[in-house]
Amino acid sequence: MLRSSGVVLPVSALPGPFGIGCMGKEALDFARTILAAGFSYWQILPLGPTGSGDSPYQSFSTYAGNPYLIDLRPLCEAGWLTDAELQTATRDHMEIIDGVPYSRVDYGWLWETRRALLKTAASRLNEAERADVSRFSDSQDWLPDYAAFMTIKGKQGHRPWWEWPEALKLKDPSAVQKFIQPFTDEYFFHCFVQYIFRTQWFALKAAVNELGIKIIGDIPIYVASDSVDVWADRRWFELDDEGHQLRSAGVPPDLYTDDGQFWGNPLYRWDRLKADGYTWWLKRIKAAVDLCDIVRLDHFRGFEAYWAVEQGATLARAGVWEKGPAMDLFDPILRAFPLAPFIAEDLGYMTKEAENFVRQTGLPGMKVLQFHFSTDSDGELRPHDFEKKVCAYASTHDSDTLFGWLESLDTPTWELVRDYAGIRQHDRHLGGPKSRICRSVFRVLWQTPAQLVMVQMQDLLGQGNDMRTNRPGIADGNWRIRFTPEDLEQIDVAYFRRLNDVFQRTPAI
Repeated sequence: MLRSSGVVLPVSALPGPFGIGCMGKEALDFARTILAAGFSYWQILPLGPTGSGDSPYQSFSTYAGNPYLIDLRPLCEAGWLTDAELQTATRDHMEIIDGVPYSRVDYGWLWETRRALLKTAASRLNEAERADVSRFSDSQDWLPDYAAFMTIKGKQGHRPWWEWPEALKLKDPSAVQKFIQPFTDEYFFHCFVQYIFRTQWFALKAAVNELGIKIIGDIPIYVASDSVDVWADRRWFELDDEGHQLRSAGVPPDLYTDDGQFWGNPLYRWDRLKADGYTWWLKRIKAAVDLCDIVRLDHFRGFEAYWAVEQGATLARAGVWEKGPAMDLFDPILRAFPLAPFIAEDLGYMTKEAENFVRQTGLPGMKVLQFHFSTDSDGELRPHDFEKKVCAYASTHDSDTLFGWLESLDTPTWELVRDYAGIRQHDRHLGGPKSRICRSVFRVLWQTPAQLVMVQMQDLLGQGNDMRTNRPGIADGNWRIRFTPEDLEQIDVAYFRRLNDVFQRTPAI
């Protein structure tokens, strides 16, 4: 990886007419804008269909794409939707927050309307088009299980799979086939949606790559409890005979929460995965690599040791550490992917064992600038001491925005950051696209030895806490941020181009 920079922006947060960002012209416009500003990478969040809490880290499938991200305009051009029907999906949902209008994703509205519209489109395919979908379905070994899972789930009132009738819960092949037989249109619909998603995604990725921008994807370490991944392959997870979790994933108290985070995802049966040669993981990672140019491996520390919380515990702090597979898993992964297009998300509490594990893999780790200004320790690693082989971030989807963080600092930490970055005291509360306080910190980040530096879209615009993507430990109200076309126009392209030029992070194309 050459010395470079990038921008973090979920596809869902792009501007556009359909109530959520999509894989349309707005995505390509964004890529053109950041290329002109001297950036080389666009980092996204997981692309799967969102489940609990609208989180991209709680998806119904590790392979499927999110139907909400489909650009509806090509469906209209194909004759599958009318102009009037397309108009019903047009909505710029604005909320007034502290007197300022902000665009937000209204997942409730999408749930109520988007599925019906896509089903209408699926019903209008001709025989040749239906044959194309069928051929696609036959080529994707994960899709029959997914389409069956979603068909059953819909007809079971969207209840989790462990509440289904016994034979369906246990995925008895004859029972599953018998159940879905009357609902072939529903089954086909789910195949159609994935066909369209893949077609649009790979067309977008090719266009973005052709510009000279590479896409960084994200693979969650865990899968959701209520997912086809667990339903179809229960043997790989800590479940009892009834399908109930024995223990769940989470993290102990950390920088984000005093009581730790209780994620609720099922833990892996690493002994069984090892006996099978880790083929489940190899297949999953290959799918992620196929979708993106580089893949961020979420919660990398959890592969060395993970936090296990007994089912029924009220607080995540009640969990215990368990040893993970570490290099026993990553030796075959790195053999299968010798170019190692991965970033190890190694944030949080890091032991010497975990740090050694990252070094053994040879993968670039992550640093978040906000975590390196503690006033409690003289030995705190500062940004000028970052290693070369790391990806350094101003903020992440789990942290406060850069400006929000600067606004919230206590006096000793603020004075340390102020003096380190050369910030003028009277600039402290001035945000916006030309925020001097943010630009002072950008210079600190861009000057680090880190090969890759990343900023969120919110940081480019100097936005505060109200535009935070996610608040760990809080279940509701996350993942809803969106940006307007006017926001994109406010990116100071000339400033960032000069910043990238001066610190030699502009792509050599």
